[in-house]
Amino acid sequence: MDDLQNQTVEFVEQIKKSDVYINFLQSKKNLALKPNLSAQFDEFRKSCFEIQLGHNYGYYNCYEQLVNLKNANDELLSHSLVKEFMEDEIKMTKLIWEIFNHLVEEIEFDVDFLE
Repeated sequence: MDDLQNQTVEFVEQIKKSDVYINFLQSKKNLALKPNLSAQFDEFRKSCFEIQLGHNYGYYNCYEQLVNLKNANDELLSHSLVKEFMEDEIKMTKLIWEIFNHLVEEIEFDVDFLE
């Protein structure tokens, strides 16, 4: 088990050295340099999350709510620092998702119940 944990630490270090992760951290730092913008964007993200979570609990107007939220925040979402961060966050999320899916498939870990 110690060997597996050591390999995991090494793997995480490789991820931290990747362009995807480095770009993600840089865009996160750039956004943090504008505290008001960062706070506004965090509120937007929180609202998105709450709408999507509510959809999982049976609230079916999720799409309409997300469209309204997006429309109400067009100016925020068009800011170059926000756009850059969102793009890099999506790339980072995709990387993590691909790693997760590969692990689940290779070790035959059943997560079908989540669908």
